[in-house]
Amino acid sequence: MALRTLTVNPANKLSISIAGRLTCLCPVNSKRDSATVEVSYYPACGAVIELEAFSAYLAGFEGRTISHEDATVEIADEIRWSIMSDDLTVKTTWEPVE
Repeated sequence: MALRTLTVNPANKLSISIAGRLTCLCPVNSKRDSATVEVSYYPACGAVIELEAFSAYLAGFEGRTISHEDATVEIADEIRWSIMSDDLTVKTTWEPVE
């Protein structure tokens, strides 16, 4: 699913930070996992992720069986492709499973 983007003037040299939450299913124990996702990037090509689209994208992980590492890499790859920039950091903070 391609993330919807907005266009900004790349000459503005913006630094963008967005955050959201996701839930998925653990591939080891099938329990629900929850994480906070923090993304920071520089929109060198002038494309920025629309916040509503980012939230909807993260909601798409609900019910999927995926490891923490694979979810983080998938998010980074999707954003990298959407904004056409490698200047990107994705941090996922996972809650302990009880």
